[in-house]
Amino acid sequence: MVSSAPDFEHLSDALRSMGSEVGPAELHGTLCGLFCAHGPGVEALWVKTTLASGDHPTTIARDALETLHDLYRLSESELCEELFGFHLLLPDDDEAPLNERVAALGSWCRGFMLGLAEGGLGDLAALPDDVPEVLEDLNDIARVASYETEDDEQNETAYAELVEYVRVAVTLTYQTLQGQAAPSEADKRPAH
Repeated sequence: MVSSAPDFEHLSDALRSMGSEVGPAELHGTLCGLFCAHGPGVEALWVKTTLASGDHPTTIARDALETLHDLYRLSESELCEELFGFHLLLPDDDEAPLNERVAALGSWCRGFMLGLAEGGLGDLAALPDDVPEVLEDLNDIARVASYETEDDEQNETAYAELVEYVRVAVTLTYQTLQGQAAPSEADKRPAH
């Protein structure tokens, strides 16, 4: 199992080496959308979707494919097994200005919606429970292409709350669509 997500910039470089026009945030969002639509076992479909505008997978660098595989395994573990450990792949707060992080969050949500569509979920309004409402919110966030704001404490707090909302929304969407009950805190404690 991979212990941490690939560095955002390293993943960006790997995607460029593949000729992909998809950025790291959108790539991860697409993967998570596919997980929500299908559950585990979507790596081949994800790579095909990711490289749709780039080179054929046999012509790209082995380390670039390995980076994608590492991200896949980590994301599968976080979303499909641990649930509470799930994180969005976004630029680091200390390394990117707020407007870039907001734009990346919009890209992440666009990728997520693409992953749902690629996974065959066409009529989102017909999905169970609160999923249609949550997906409408994520679709609204996906429309953010750029956002000019100052890097002040109030805006940073609002951004952090929005990221947390998306994280919880995706986790709940996965649980609902894949028929999993959320593990309780007691279920997460190791057995003695």
